[in-house]
Amino acid sequence: MTTTMPAAVQPLGYPSELDGDLRDCGLAEPERREILTTAWEYTRCGIPEFTNRAKYLTFARLTALTTVAEYRGRLVDVERMLRPGGRVLGYPVREMLDSVFAGTSVGESMTREYASCLLLMAAKTGGRHPVLHSRFTQALASSPELYFRLRDCDAQVRLFIAAAVACNDLDPSFTEAEYRAMSELGMSLYDAIAYHKHRAEAEVCNLYAYCGPDLEFRKAVYGAARSTLSTAIEMPRWAVSGCPGWWPSEIHACGQWCS
Repeated sequence: MTTTMPAAVQPLGYPSELDGDLRDCGLAEPERREILTTAWEYTRCGIPEFTNRAKYLTFARLTALTTVAEYRGRLVDVERMLRPGGRVLGYPVREMLDSVFAGTSVGESMTREYASCLLLMAAKTGGRHPVLHSRFTQALASSPELYFRLRDCDAQVRLFIAAAVACNDLDPSFTEAEYRAMSELGMSLYDAIAYHKHRAEAEVCNLYAYCGPDLEFRKAVYGAARSTLSTAIEMPRWAVSGCPGWWPSEIHACGQWCS
């Protein structure tokens, strides 16, 4: 008599509430599960604490959609998202964004931010908008200020900052100067860790690809970001409010932006 052992059931890498997502949209089952696992881990890393689980799960779903856009942009129709009642891969994106940022002052601006991010990602990986991607690539190297704002959108930095605050039932009513300062810090730290990963992916946005070949200068950029973050944690908000990008301004002024 031969006994067949049942296949081992792999535990979910994400909450069971997400397990019905992204079905019947052109993704193989292992791929679908990997996307949801990646999105959940990304959300947990970017927003480690929350008080509103409903908002948190909704934002994790939005992150799953951008995860798809990062490598299969053809599946993501951004124009459909902008239509009333439009769905993208089964998600009612506008309604989801309204839910995450309900009760805050940034709903409209974060909807634009998310749509712009999806558009840029789909242009990079889906071939839908080759002219847009070409102009985006050229604009990255045109100035430090424009680079940081484009990278901010592409990497969803301010979106995650705003969502982190909203998922804790607070209003992310930061000034533009404060958003830019926090975004520059975040990009300078993250891109240092992700540099070789980005090179392997042919990613065009990594900050350190635009800092020139001088390793010591690159170390100075990273060191300035770390020391500024440490200082900011110790300082009250009023002490840094209204000082947009105060640490990068010294780096920008040195003239070593592009090689």
